[in-house]
Amino acid sequence: MQPVLTWTYRFFMLFGMLFAFSTYGQFGSIEKRKTTVDPERLRIQTEIDSAKKLFTTDRIAAFEKVEAAITAAVKSGYRPELAEAYYTLGNFNFSMLEYNSAVLYFDRALSIYKSLSSWEMVYNIQMLLGKSYINLAEYNMAQTQFDEAALIALKGKRTEGNLKARIASAQLLIMKENFDLAEEQLNAVRAEAQAANLTEIAAEAEYELGEIFEKRGDFYQANSYFGYAQDNALQTRNNPLLLKTNQRVVENYTKTDNENIGLDDQKLFNSLNLAETVFLDEKDTVALLENTIQKADYYAAQGEYNEAEQALNNSLDLSEQYGDLDKQVTTQKKLYDIYAQSNQSKEAMEAYDNYQMLLDSAKRLKEAEKGQ
Repeated sequence: MQPVLTWTYRFFMLFGMLFAFSTYGQFGSIEKRKTTVDPERLRIQTEIDSAKKLFTTDRIAAFEKVEAAITAAVKSGYRPELAEAYYTLGNFNFSMLEYNSAVLYFDRALSIYKSLSSWEMVYNIQMLLGKSYINLAEYNMAQTQFDEAALIALKGKRTEGNLKARIASAQLLIMKENFDLAEEQLNAVRAEAQAANLTEIAAEAEYELGEIFEKRGDFYQANSYFGYAQDNALQTRNNPLLLKTNQRVVENYTKTDNENIGLDDQKLFNSLNLAETVFLDEKDTVALLENTIQKADYYAAQGEYNEAEQALNNSLDLSEQYGDLDKQVTTQKKLYDIYAQSNQSKEAMEAYDNYQMLLDSAKRLKEAEKGQ
């Protein structure tokens, strides 16, 4: 029986696919093939394109189409199409979190693209290989891929691609707790990004610098960099970065002495409100839901329990509307905490009962998924 794809699983598959296929644009468009079009080559390309569209709805059929394309490409000697087919299978496995298989197919595609001097695709694949190796805990292999990708971008005078690869390399250094080298690398990236007016990349570097100082226990400096990242993420409307930056600042706000770590109440509140405006304007419901929970945490830290309760009820409505059971569980637990902190015993008991019911539902759903 084919596995039932849950909304959570579909989300991660879709996220993985969006990430993998978005790398096509890192350097610009892929080189145009200067070959005469023949029916067989067109048929192979159509099979690959069709598989990409099918993947989120019919995974088995998508794999079969790509495998058929590989067989036909090998038989006809069409190496660019063969490379794309391997790359597509790598993407599929990457989005399914099957990183060993992803590495296998990415390596096959990489070898062909290098022989074709398709350096844009070489860069894209090496970035994905680096991320795959991280998930396999093969950090030295990941470092090699990111460093080679950065060098390829540098030789091709692709500043944005070079900086992104260097940020990925610095993130890996942070994971390995090589903070000094990571800081040096990120400061250089930030300066180059600012000089090239690449604000979004500068913001990514600033967020990672905040991570370094937080891990060192220097919350004042960490929040300074998180603040820079917040401002730039708002300016560029980088919703994922804005969400995770706001989350880190809210977490620090709720658990540390604000006066000693450089946090400004009003600046944080304004950032959360501005983020809400951006997410509403762009109809980004997932981000809006996260932001609403962050605002509730901010209100709770201020002791403004009525406002926190209102924000959490808004979050609960949104999560119910969009069928996000995990967020319903999280929100209901926070509602219980708010009622308990504000000595509303009756409401706290009711919220706790609702939390337990949602938690049980989530557990049953996961067990049912495992049994499929």
